[in-house]
Amino acid sequence: MITGFPIEQGQEIIKQALLEDIGNGDITTQALDLKNTIAETVIYCKSPGIMAGSSLVSMVMDRESGISEVHVNIIEGSMFNKGDI
Repeated sequence: MITGFPIEQGQEIIKQALLEDIGNGDITTQALDLKNTIAETVIYCKSPGIMAGSSLVSMVMDRESGISEVHVNIIEGSMFNKGDI
């Protein structure tokens, strides 16, 4: 559940960002049949920072992959270090 961020605005931001980054899609991903694949992804922080935008992560994953379960281990607005998950 997204709190403090209008869902419609988030969807539009995601749409525009993906159009800019992906365009017509990734040919490697399109070549693979991943529709019935179960996967797990871990994102490691490359440098220290402050968590921002975690509420949009599940929206992106659901929109692009149909992934309905996303766990973010760093609390929005909190600091993180290089190597944190």
